[in-house]
Amino acid sequence: MVSIADKVVNGEADISKFVQAKAQVESYLDGHDFRGGFQFDDMNKKIDSLLLLRSKLATMGEEAKKLSVHPDRYGSQRAIGLCRDLAIKCKERLKLEETEKAVALAEANTQKLISIRSQFESDGDVLYQINEAIDSNMNVLGKFKAYLAEIRRYVDAFPHSGQDDLGEINKRIDAAKQINTLLEKTQKSVGSIKGYADRHNKKAVVTRFQSVVNEMASKMCYADIEKYKPILGDIMKQAQMVVKSFEDEKSELQGVYDYLCTRNANKWKEDTERMIDKVNDLLHSDTKTRAFDLSQIKSNLKDLVDRRSKDIKATVNEHPWLENDQHYGFHSNLVNSYITKSYYYSQVEYARKERLKKIWKWVGISTGIVGGVLLIINYWKVVLTVLIIAAVILFFIAKD
Repeated sequence: MVSIADKVVNGEADISKFVQAKAQVESYLDGHDFRGGFQFDDMNKKIDSLLLLRSKLATMGEEAKKLSVHPDRYGSQRAIGLCRDLAIKCKERLKLEETEKAVALAEANTQKLISIRSQFESDGDVLYQINEAIDSNMNVLGKFKAYLAEIRRYVDAFPHSGQDDLGEINKRIDAAKQINTLLEKTQKSVGSIKGYADRHNKKAVVTRFQSVVNEMASKMCYADIEKYKPILGDIMKQAQMVVKSFEDEKSELQGVYDYLCTRNANKWKEDTERMIDKVNDLLHSDTKTRAFDLSQIKSNLKDLVDRRSKDIKATVNEHPWLENDQHYGFHSNLVNSYITKSYYYSQVEYARKERLKKIWKWVGISTGIVGGVLLIINYWKVVLTVLIIAAVILFFIAKD
């Protein structure tokens, strides 16, 4: 009697939580026939179960409270709702004979809550690893704003049902690293030609690369990775072609210089020497950074050849006697010599004067002949004679 009395008194606060059960205990005690003895074993067990249920429900409530701070995933809100319903039902309608069943339900609900919370804690570990992976690779991800924003949105929707979120994030980070490696390699190739003069498509390659860099930084998403790989590869190839074009250009310029240094007779010496100095100046500098036009240099070289040919042709047209038998060897030797234009003209002028001396010599001889004839024939025949002699002289001059 004392034992059950102590149990009821000490557990009154807990027993009072269960309206129907409390009424049953009160009814039992009020209606107990003490003449039949003091056997309270059955009621003791029921009260013990009721007190145990109170403890189990309290534990279940604590776990539900811990879980309630998490978002509604893994059926967390449904599980919390079932616990709330069980607590209300026990409070309002639980009967003593249902206590053991209620204890089992409370224990099962509590385990479910703990299991769900464990999943959230596990998610927290995964989320920590995800954020750690992102933070440790910001030196790469920070270059691609749209790409990083896309990853952030993916993380915001964490976790994704049926997906390995950490694996997915690592895959996207690895893809960013790969494209960044290719980007840096391309940047190195393009950077090597930035200081070059604007020839051989250099400016177009640099401009295109900068445009692609800006586009990748502001627009590139995970799905675009494969699209940019061939684009960067093509830009790198073009940059390498620019380098080769400048190298080939210098080789061709060296060829022009070597040809000029042979000092062929098809150009005037002064023109050749000026052009040698100009080309030599280019070769002794960084031709990649110098502004010049190799095709114009080649054109200028051709002009030198054409100019000398025209000068000689004009001289021959003015002095056709240069190609007669008497002067052909002299003139041919001049034409086939590496000489200045002034020297050529001076030699032709000298030959012209020498020829003129010969002409006057013939005129003097002719004049003597005319003087002798005047002594022999009449005056009226003098003019005819002079004309005849002059014709003879002119014939020989033309022949000469």
